[in-house]
Amino acid sequence: MKDEEIIGIIGLLGSLGVGASLFPQTCKIWESNDVGSISPSFIIITTSSSVLMLIYATYFLVYPMIIANLSVFGNCCILLFFYCRTKTGCRTMMWA
Repeated sequence: MKDEEIIGIIGLLGSLGVGASLFPQTCKIWESNDVGSISPSFIIITTSSSVLMLIYATYFLVYPMIIANLSVFGNCCILLFFYCRTKTGCRTMMWA
């Protein structure tokens, strides 16, 4: 196996790890419906950063970065949804 292939595999594994890093928190919030531990500034910074990194990664076609940041962005959107729904008392069709 060539060095480039090994580095590519390492990059993909790292991106999957970064992408999966928010899943435990998202699942915990989904199950408990408790957003007390979510920091709004964390969500804003992480979401903004993932969008910027997606633009960069898409431009240069860096697939591991695209994978990781799509996953991070998706998780942040879910966390933001739960945070806003809980803090504003909003009810959606899911919980009607």
